[in-house]
Amino acid sequence: MWRTIHVWWSCVFGPSLYSVPTITTYQSTDYNPNSLELVSNSAIKVFHLMVGVIKWTALFWSPWAFRNLKFRDNFSEFSRFVAVTFTIYFCALLLRGTGRFFNHTYQEFMALFLESKKKTNEDTVSKLTLYTFSSPWPVHFDVRNLPVYWLKPKKTSP
Repeated sequence: MWRTIHVWWSCVFGPSLYSVPTITTYQSTDYNPNSLELVSNSAIKVFHLMVGVIKWTALFWSPWAFRNLKFRDNFSEFSRFVAVTFTIYFCALLLRGTGRFFNHTYQEFMALFLESKKKTNEDTVSKLTLYTFSSPWPVHFDVRNLPVYWLKPKKTSP
C-alpha cells in the first residue's frame, strides 16, 4: 500500500519524460502520454505562464493593487481568485500524477528512476541513459577523490 502511494507521489512530482527506448532496436521513440496527463500538463504550463506574466508585469499592476486591495471587498475577491487558481493548479498536479501512474511506460521509467536514486550502479545508469527526461543526474564522483596529478597546485597571491 505504502509503496503504491510512494510511486504515485513520485509520479506527481517526477521528471517529464520525452522519449523512451524501444525494446528491439534500442532506438528512442517519442513518449506518448495519456489524455489525463496531457490535459493536466497543459493546465500546469498555463499556470506557469500566468505566474511568469504576473511576475514580469508587476511594475504595471502593483500601483493599482496597492491602491485597491486595501478595501475589504476587493481583497476578498482577489483572495478568492488566488485560492481558486491554486486549487486548480494542485488538482492538475494530482491528475498529472494519476495519469502518469496509470501509464505503463511511465511506470517502468519511474521504477528504474527510483531504483537509481536508491543505489546507483552501472546497470541502472546504462538503462537510464536510454530515456530522455528532465531531471538532473546524480553525482557519480567527488572531486576530492581525484588523483594528485589531476589537481592543479594552488598559487599563492603576493
